Formats: sequence, C-alpha cells, structure tokens
Amino acid sequence: MLNNTNHLWYKCVFRDVIREFFSRGHRYMYVGVDLSHGSPSSGRKLSTVAVVASADEVPNRYFKEIYIQERAAELRRESREYVVNMKEIMKSLINQYNKHRGYPPRAIVIYRDGISESEFDTVFENELTAIRKACVELSPVYQPYLTYIVVNKRHHTRFFSTDLKSNVSAGTIVDSHAVTNPTTYDFFLNSHHSDKGTSRPTHYHVLYDDNKLQPEQVQMLTYALCYTSARCTRSISIPAPVKYADLLAFRVSFYINNNDPFSTKSGNSEPTIPVNQDVNIDNMIKSKRIVLSSELAPDCPFFL
Repeated sequence: MLNNTNHLWYKCVFRDVIREFFSRGHRYMYVGVDLSHGSPSSGRKLSTVAVVASADEVPNRYFKEIYIQERAAELRRESREYVVNMKEIMKSLINQYNKHRGYPPRAIVIYRDGISESEFDTVFENELTAIRKACVELSPVYQPYLTYIVVNKRHHTRFFSTDLKSNVSAGTIVDSHAVTNPTTYDFFLNSHHSDKGTSRPTHYHVLYDDNKLQPEQVQMLTYALCYTSARCTRSISIPAPVKYADLLAFRVSFYINNNDPFSTKSGNSEPTIPVNQDVNIDNMIKSKRIVLSSELAPDCPFFL
C-alpha cells in the first residue's frame, strides 16, 4: 500500500459525474456519519460516534473522527440519537481537509445512518445547526453548500423484476410516489447485485440540499459512491462514506471495551481484538473524544 492508497477508482468516470453536478470546482467533501448505541445490558449507556470524510477529489482516502457520548439524558432518560459533538467533529474534519488540499471544501455532502423517520427533525436540526456553527467559527465568511441525506436499510420494502423470478438489477432506482412519500424528498436505490436471496434496496431521504441538485443528480452521485469501497470491486448496498463510518463504529467498540462492545450483535464469531489499555471510559465521557494509540490506530484506515 503506497501513501495509504491500496486502489484508485478510474478518475475520468467519477470526475465527469461530479462536474455535471457542481460548478464550484473540485472542492467537495463526502461525509459518512454513524452512531452506534450500547447494548441494553450496558450499565453505562454509551454510544459510539464515527464520522469519516473524504480527502481527495476521487474519494478513496478518508479522514476519521471518533467520539463517544452518553446514550440517555440524566433526567428524561431519552435516547440521544443526534451527534452531540458534531460541531467539533466537523471543525476537525474541515481543518484536516484544508491542510491536506490547501483549501476548505466548498460543497459538503453528508450521508447519515442510524436514525428512523420519527427522529428526522430532531437529528437534522441539531446536527445541521452544529455544522453551520462549525463553519462560522472557522471563518465568519465560510459558508459551504450542504446536502444532508439519511440512509435507511431498516425497512420492509422489496422490489422484483417483471418475471418475478430474479432480483432487480444493480442501479435500479424507484422514486415513484406510489412507493415513496409524496410530501418528502426520498427514493429507493438498489445499488448492489445479489446472487442469493432477495435484494433489499436502500431508502434515501434528502432532508436538506442547498447545492440545489436535481433528483437525478442526487441519485447518480449516490450510486457512484457505492462503487468506491476498498473492500469490493463491485458496487455495495450503501455509499462508501457511510459504510466506512459503520465499520469504524463497530471496530472501535472492541478497542475500548473487550467485554461489552457497544454493538447489539450477539455470539462469539468475531475474533478477540486487544484492548487499548490507555483508554479510560470515564475520561472519554468527559472529553468526548477517543484518541487511540498509534499502534492500534495508525494513519491508514485501520477500520477497513
């Protein structure tokens, strides 16, 4: 692996797609956000926050930020579905992007995983406000264009080909109001190929878009990002940024607690991973930020 890059997607393909969408030069950043809650048996009620952001024009390299937060408020005991420290996270990612490329991103596309439709308003209002504040604190005149998209795999909608014997092809998009919500901006995308079983499309909700992208442009961009995963030579079921955030949140749980990882997954199929003894849970709750040792978390994307 040279310079933390183990593959490079064909530049011309992605560049042509992006140039069609953005007229603001090559200053865009793709962000994936995932929030993984602690198991119901966990006495600490912790949540792992993982955020990754693209570093290059062709999104193959990513910056990462890892935080934890208490899952429930002390008094109301309500689950905190939004990222409490989104402002500090975005400031760090934008600064890393600026240091790496020599200029800040002009357009930011955020793919957010891990929330249900009933939580859209609360999560969106808190996180978008925090992102805007982060930009203003970096510079009073810095106001990048934002697109905020929720990624949802937890649904029961399925699509079939006309012969009723095979799955729909990869790249199939359904945005008809007969299936989607006529009052919102959403669509289904089956971006991957399934050899066995029934394909489950991903449901996307565009909650905010001052990039002013057309529906076809959002759909094409989302589909293109499904081809950029380093783990697969074909398209995957969700865009690579949010997939990386999901992998990062799951992996970090093993580094900070070997006995009770923050995932609700059960069983012992996963190999035991050494715990970082320098990490203290109580201190992490206070500081909100996890700093893994260089041995466990080198500059390369260890979560892949």
